Amino acid sequence: MLEVKGITAIFGGVTALSAVSFGVEQGEFLGLIGPNGAGKTTVLNAISRLSTLADGDIEFEGASLLPMRPHEIIRRGIVRTYQNMALCPTMSVLANVMLGGLWRRPSSAFAEWLGTPAARQRSTEVERDAIEAMRAVGIVDAALARVDSLAHGMRRKVELARALCAHPRLILLDEPASGLSDQEAEELVALIRRFRSSLGLTMIVIEHHMDVVMALSDRIVVLDGGRVIAEGIPSAVAANPAVLEAYLGQPA
Repeated sequence: MLEVKGITAIFGGVTALSAVSFGVEQGEFLGLIGPNGAGKTTVLNAISRLSTLADGDIEFEGASLLPMRPHEIIRRGIVRTYQNMALCPTMSVLANVMLGGLWRRPSSAFAEWLGTPAARQRSTEVERDAIEAMRAVGIVDAALARVDSLAHGMRRKVELARALCAHPRLILLDEPASGLSDQEAEELVALIRRFRSSLGLTMIVIEHHMDVVMALSDRIVVLDGGRVIAEGIPSAVAANPAVLEAYLGQPA
């Protein structure tokens, strides 16, 4: 489904990524791990076209993503979340989740202002999808609450619901368990597993919470210093000497 081909990213003379390559099969959950500054978020930014590459290519279902602008990526079914949650704190949960479906409302701003029948119908459809997404993650009862009134764990669920409202095929999760308690992290794993079976999603997840990434991933790619240093099933990666040295701080 996704093929990252030798991508290199340079910012201010510093090489953030150097010839990084890996692939993701349809229906696969891929973990992307590494120490701080390894280049993990830069990879997600490159896929979602928020970062410019110096070299390499990224193909989604055989077509290059590089000519696309960030707002066009979602139309291909690629959706992401952020380590620092990009929510609108003074808006309701429902309004935040509906933002995920706005790309499916192609009517003009003038039509939206007039409230034409077509515009109203599209708005109704997005609201319906948002309610279903909130129900799926267990936050429908908080639909009318302001986001800034919610606990951190609930805000994480709002962001996940917003991603689901976008009708994703590939989800890029940037540290979804950040700031969660152990119990909340376990609940998150169970929740994402349910999505996998019911929605047939494909996923790339960045996570420092090793229990989460090991429980979710079919395969793991490890970055260090902007380079891939290991790749394989979770048990093999966990025992890899290079990973123990670079990521876990243990000698090889």
